[in-house]
Amino acid sequence: MKKIILTLHFTLLGISVQAQGILFFEGSWVELQKESAAQKRPIFIDVYTSWCAPCKKMSKEIFTRQEVGDYFNARFINYKIDAEKGEGIEIAARFNVSAYPTCLFVTSEGKLISSFLGAQTAEKLIKEGEKAMKNFALLPEIERLDAIYKRGNREPDFLQEYCSKRSEFGENGGQPVNDLLALLPDTALSEKENVRWIGHMTISDDSLLERCINRLRVMDRGHKRKANALNKAIMQALSTLLNQAIEGNLKTEFDRLIAHKAQMTAIDKQNQQNEIMASMGGGISYIAPEQIKLLFYAKHRYDVEFSTLFLDYLNRNMAEHPTQQLISKTDEDERTYADFLKSDTVSEETKREVERGRGLMKLFSGIHNKVLSSSLFNAAEHYWELNAPQSAELKSHYIEWLQFFYALAREASIAIPVSQRLAELGETAQAKAMLENLSEFLTVKGDPEKELGRVKEALAKY
Repeated sequence: MKKIILTLHFTLLGISVQAQGILFFEGSWVELQKESAAQKRPIFIDVYTSWCAPCKKMSKEIFTRQEVGDYFNARFINYKIDAEKGEGIEIAARFNVSAYPTCLFVTSEGKLISSFLGAQTAEKLIKEGEKAMKNFALLPEIERLDAIYKRGNREPDFLQEYCSKRSEFGENGGQPVNDLLALLPDTALSEKENVRWIGHMTISDDSLLERCINRLRVMDRGHKRKANALNKAIMQALSTLLNQAIEGNLKTEFDRLIAHKAQMTAIDKQNQQNEIMASMGGGISYIAPEQIKLLFYAKHRYDVEFSTLFLDYLNRNMAEHPTQQLISKTDEDERTYADFLKSDTVSEETKREVERGRGLMKLFSGIHNKVLSSSLFNAAEHYWELNAPQSAELKSHYIEWLQFFYALAREASIAIPVSQRLAELGETAQAKAMLENLSEFLTVKGDPEKELGRVKEALAKY
């Protein structure tokens, strides 16, 4: 009887019970806002669609967890909306939701305080909730500082406080950061407390970027740690700004940013092309400028510029690293190394030392070649589409290119799509030979990444 009464109680409140998990409010959006205001709690919204598999997984496996329910039920009014039905359409549009699942944390007035995209583990979901609660507590202070900023206060101490609070809230960059940096003397740009704001830049300002780059250029080489921090911050800002220019088709701005990247390369050659830094969060600014340009030109159909750059960049790389030479060298390296490991005349300690050093070297070269191969493969696909109907001569060149992409990075993630493309072109024998070659190569290597299964599965189709 008691259980029935509890169920009735939740139903009257407009909340559905999911076994020990999150309790979701079932009223309208207006009713939800009233409930949120009455309880003085923010709203947690799960924005899903009926066809989204990760959404279903979250709903079934994460929202039903007791620890998740305990945390969210005590702090939020929880709500679920289908972004393609009823009120969900308007709500998803209001918060610019375009991918699923997206989860939002908002106030009763509908102000966004936090959000995240994609399925989460129970632990990560609770951490997102903790972040939202922190932002909910910060919101009154943020609104107070917003009002002061809008009234025109640009005092350095105020801007430092304002930018710090916005950063706590998750709002990095924006005009306040540029305003703060613009007030600083050049020598202060390399100070630790200001370097982070350079890394947070989200509004392109040529004059400001020039000042930051010039400061790096004239810094005393004895301050290596400071110089490295400033270099990293500028490259981080360039990544953000380049991504914005690419997304928004801002050609003039894009060209200026590429010029700034060239200035950074003149200071440190590692800024020209450093895939390790790119993979560690440094972003697109550490990718070769040709690859960044190819991405921009292809996305926005600058076809003449794209074709000219692609052919020049590809031909230069193929001339520097002939396909057969790449194959022969990697074959010889792996056979020599395999024989070394089998040797009875070399101590195990020496083998381990060589293995550590070789592993680091292979990591750097492997990431470089994989990024280059993927970039050129994607660009070649675009070039092929641009030049339809394809001539027999172009097809012959294209097949040569595909072989080169495989030679650059002999691994399943490259070989399988390349072999599929060869098969689509009617070159089934070459596709099969490529996968057989990779299978033999991985066997000699010892298949450290456990790729042989995937390769053999792809090979079986031929």
